[in-house]
Amino acid sequence: MTSQTKKSDFFLEKISNKDVDYIDIIGLNVALLYSKEIFKKNEDISKFLKTVYNIDFLPYVMKSRTTIVARITRELNNKNDSELNEIRKRIIIFLNEDKAIPDHKKNYKKKDSNEKLKTWLEGF
Repeated sequence: MTSQTKKSDFFLEKISNKDVDYIDIIGLNVALLYSKEIFKKNEDISKFLKTVYNIDFLPYVMKSRTTIVARITRELNNKNDSELNEIRKRIIIFLNEDKAIPDHKKNYKKKDSNEKLKTWLEGF
């Protein structure tokens, strides 16, 4: 089991609890957005934001996880209980779908100069 899967399972377990309240949802969002195991690059967060919050931020916001977290926390602060519950459900769906999709980028290995030369020489 990869580190990403373990972390994803942890967040899924916490957010699936029916007794989560406003503070728990904010805390889980902060931890999730700061998680380098779940979102390796800031640009990976865009899909999450679009799926869960239906939000697209400008590129300058997407360069800083701290800014992203601040904006999302402000959004959550303006939600009522039923809207928070819908967000919680969308996070659960996102984490379940994310686990089902294999990470092909992880298995990709960039060829070094020797491997490229070997491939080129095998062509002769």
